[in-house]
Amino acid sequence: MLGLWALLGGIGAPALQAHLASLSDVRRGTPQRPADLTAHQCLVLSSSRQRQDVWHLTDNQGQSEAVQVGGRIRSNQGEMLTEAVLGDLGIAQHSVWHIHEYLRSGQLRVVLPDHRLTETGIHAVMPQRRLVPPRVRAFVAFLEGRLAEHPIWALRPENQ
Repeated sequence: MLGLWALLGGIGAPALQAHLASLSDVRRGTPQRPADLTAHQCLVLSSSRQRQDVWHLTDNQGQSEAVQVGGRIRSNQGEMLTEAVLGDLGIAQHSVWHIHEYLRSGQLRVVLPDHRLTETGIHAVMPQRRLVPPRVRAFVAFLEGRLAEHPIWALRPENQ
């Protein structure tokens, strides 16, 4: 699937995802269950190959539910969706590493906290070569060591 690219390996830090809303959006009514997302403006990540407008959530008992969401805004840029959430334009599904500072500051809130999304990983990928340069291996090893035990987005502000 990677074609000309080689997967050097997982960095070791999980890329947790969450559903996020701004404080103003939460005041308008917080979804209490996944099906409630259909009544909200959802900000959808899309690409030229696929739309990600079906959100898969799993509750604490392991029950999964798929919800088709919709909204006025679709983008292939995570930063744009972050700005849209901050601008009270809807609810987005985002990786916690990308928005952890807004969660800490209270600018964004997690909605449906008892439902988790599919956990993804963080990987090092580079053009395929027989031999990986030592500096690249060293950099990947550094990231693995730094992120495996204490990813920056999991630390409390006083520990950064």
